[in-house]
Amino acid sequence: MIISNQAVRHRVVRTAARAILILWAGFWMWFVLVHVFADGISSLYHGSKILVPMLTAIVTAWYWPRVGGVLLIAFGIALVFYFNIKGFRFVIDPLAMPLMVCGLLLVLFGRKSLANRVNSPDP
Repeated sequence: MIISNQAVRHRVVRTAARAILILWAGFWMWFVLVHVFADGISSLYHGSKILVPMLTAIVTAWYWPRVGGVLLIAFGIALVFYFNIKGFRFVIDPLAMPLMVCGLLLVLFGRKSLANRVNSPDP
């Protein structure tokens, strides 16, 4: 079984995108949970408005990279508009940019379709 350089490159890029996504999500989950503990349980609702869609997009990106990549890009764009309207322009770069970069990497280097994966060594 010979694995091509392209298959290795796709696997490395997918793994890097997943690592960036885990680091990004871990930081923002920590940030939201600290905010909830500092302000009380009443702020859990506001934190869940970000955490629930974020976790949904991450799980989708993990199992279906191309579909999840599109969701991550859309979620990043929605965050840009949301925080731009609220006047928090400084949040756009650390919150939305890693999502859109990971989404783009997953769309470009996501898994092949099931029909193409039958004889392919790349999982």
